[in-house]
Amino acid sequence: MSRTNPDLLQRPASALTASAPPATPEAARVLRNTYALLSLTLLFSAGVAATSLVLTLPAPGILLTLAGYFGLLFVVFKLKNSVWALPAVFGLTGFMGYTLGSLLSQSLALPGGGQVVTMALAATGATFMALSGWVQSCFRSPLWVWRYQPWLRSCLRG
Repeated sequence: MSRTNPDLLQRPASALTASAPPATPEAARVLRNTYALLSLTLLFSAGVAATSLVLTLPAPGILLTLAGYFGLLFVVFKLKNSVWALPAVFGLTGFMGYTLGSLLSQSLALPGGGQVVTMALAATGATFMALSGWVQSCFRSPLWVWRYQPWLRSCLRG
């Protein structure tokens, strides 16, 4: 059973290439606010992880971790059209930071653990910065790949 969209695969390649969205001030403002919210949630999660690391808080068990993650994801989903979605998102990222704190303390205790954590942080930050810069400068949809990759279309047709 194929999971591909037959309507999408039967379109000509020219129909799959998306043109750049209009570069309006409104679109730029929405994009800027989206990246600002993403960076604030990442900074909040990092702050909670650092606090958890400094206070040497115990790691939650697997059941509490799974219940917290899925419970908070459910809350964010249910509140997605509400003002309360923003605190729910920060609650989710804060809980993720809390669960990350004990993992960081175990990683830092290993020989060379500080270097591994620093390199992971630097690589994540550099990747995020590069991709956000690319998106903001190109305004191009990822569907442009379909034009240049006919083998991908033939593989997905099955």
